[in-house]
Amino acid sequence: PMVAGVAASLQGIAKMFFGIPLMPEQIRAVLSSAGQLQCAFFNIADIPGDHAPIVQSILGAGCDTISFFDSFADWDRGVPANRIGNQPPRPIVFTAPYFAAIELVTGEWFDNSGLIDDVIILRGTKIVGNVFSIKASDDNYLVVESQFTKAGLGSHPQLPAPVNYPVFGQYADIVVIAHADAPGVNAMVVSVEARVTGSGTPGGILFVELFDWQQNFWTFSGVRLLGFGATLCLELLPDECFQFEVGSASRFVRPSDHRVFIRVWTLGLAGIGGGIGGGGANRAKIRMFYDLIRLQVGADFADIDP
Repeated sequence: PMVAGVAASLQGIAKMFFGIPLMPEQIRAVLSSAGQLQCAFFNIADIPGDHAPIVQSILGAGCDTISFFDSFADWDRGVPANRIGNQPPRPIVFTAPYFAAIELVTGEWFDNSGLIDDVIILRGTKIVGNVFSIKASDDNYLVVESQFTKAGLGSHPQLPAPVNYPVFGQYADIVVIAHADAPGVNAMVVSVEARVTGSGTPGGILFVELFDWQQNFWTFSGVRLLGFGATLCLELLPDECFQFEVGSASRFVRPSDHRVFIRVWTLGLAGIGGGIGGGGANRAKIRMFYDLIRLQVGADFADIDP
């Protein structure tokens, strides 16, 4: 119960700071890394054999004396140790909520996509998630359900220009607002990790566009077929991974504030018997699960890590 209570409290802190809960694996990591060694119990029988030398080397003789660690002690030596985590050099710890909260707030949970600042949902309904959901490859998804849309233009007050919907159909459409943090940007790589679900055999066509500040319009940067398993990130995971390389990229960086606008939109192919997108406002909806959208920039592609 003590551990469950701390985990629940940590999730509340995560939602307060990030707007989304952390994954169970992340919470377990916080509890383990920020825990305190149980010292005063020091019953060698409670320590797993492989870890006993490590614990002894850390604690030394001080474990049987009055010390700082006594404030975190388990005084009932007849009760086995509380084992939270099993990784040396701190294999036996118990929860320390104060330190765990610090670890949670200061941890590098969403640092895989440091140039991403915000996300706007143009078409579709947000089911769960926010901008932090797309800043790390951690299965902590931004989920958007598609919306039936007629062919034509769409606008949003935060967009520099309208976007185009070429045909009627089910669309999940988001715009990621990013920034370039290097001078002389002339190369970009946009990475997308996502998957699609829906009724029947869901699929979609995923498009990536960048806004050209010189010409004042949206420019196609890539297109991929989504939902047929051709580009799985890992064999055992359902996410698909795409990378789009963009040359002559300076035109996509706004000179005044180095802003970069990335549009990632998907046209659903589920229920294709009714036409592209399913042919109806309530038919053949898809759900897009966005795990990571990352922007990398450099003077040329040699400056960008693969």
